[in-house]
Amino acid sequence: MLPIVFTFMLGQFPAGLVIYWAWNNLLSIAQQWIIMRQMGVTISGQTVALPGGKTKPDSGAPLRRQAGLRDRPGANAAQEGFRRGGAAEPAQAPRRQQQAQAAETQGVLNGSRAVGETGDPSATMEDDAEARAAIEHGRRLFAGPCDFVAGIASIDGLPPAALPEIAFAGRSNVGKSTLINALTGRRSLARASRTPGRTRQLNFFDLGGRLMLVDLPGYGYARASKREIGQWNRLFRAYLKGRAALKRLCLLIDARHGTHDSDRALMDMLDEAGVSFQGVLTKADKVGGGGLRAEGDGVRAILQGHVAAHPRLIVTSARSQAGIAELRAEIAALAKANPLG
Repeated sequence: MLPIVFTFMLGQFPAGLVIYWAWNNLLSIAQQWIIMRQMGVTISGQTVALPGGKTKPDSGAPLRRQAGLRDRPGANAAQEGFRRGGAAEPAQAPRRQQQAQAAETQGVLNGSRAVGETGDPSATMEDDAEARAAIEHGRRLFAGPCDFVAGIASIDGLPPAALPEIAFAGRSNVGKSTLINALTGRRSLARASRTPGRTRQLNFFDLGGRLMLVDLPGYGYARASKREIGQWNRLFRAYLKGRAALKRLCLLIDARHGTHDSDRALMDMLDEAGVSFQGVLTKADKVGGGGLRAEGDGVRAILQGHVAAHPRLIVTSARSQAGIAELRAEIAALAKANPLG
């Protein structure tokens, strides 16, 4: 009865009749869409997907095009895939982009092919398997407990050398604490600060009873007196030259600035003391691709002139996680054997 009344009333006005006809059709389309959604029917392109995996032609596609509505091929498939766990959540898109950036940085700049890529015709599947196993070993080690042991301000207070030790050194504000936090997957294991030179002692962290991580004071800048800086430098040098448990020093270099005189002086001292060290570029996400490549090549050339330098330069970013897994693998290879296998 109601449509007849409306038709009679609006029939007196031709424009009103057109409005009523369009409104009635839109309501019908909306009603059909709600019913189809409740039945679990999805529309994609020119076909309609029915429950049970069956399909039929989509008769509504021409009407939608006439109404100015766009078909979105694949949209329903992506939504259905996410419900079944087969597709990523749209909110994870920035994370995927971040992972892609990390993979590109690592694969191009770390001086070796990425896991799963051949690159070299002579590479074998065994190489890929070994690389994956090393990365998994590093992941498991750094996923375990990591506890602060002590902060040492004098050489006499060093803890017993019961575990292999990996030290982290670099100029102030190079990102040592941030990198240690990224390696261990913790936000505040090592104290990170916007003020350069806040690490004023040797901080020891026990990594699962298999390795000791040592955060050394930054050099090159600190808001402290000359007397305090002199004490830190003496402690720094005494530890590096006389610690038998020290298996490797990770020399952190800011990718934005490259090496400084203080970095090269430390390299000379490590050569003289016979302490193995490995170059690690930090903050790679803050440098463009071309500049990062050039900076990496320059640092590699400097490292090649030092007998104590490890041949591989690791390019990292705590923000994008580039190089973090590879650095974990390098460090885990020096850890004490796990008695449980």
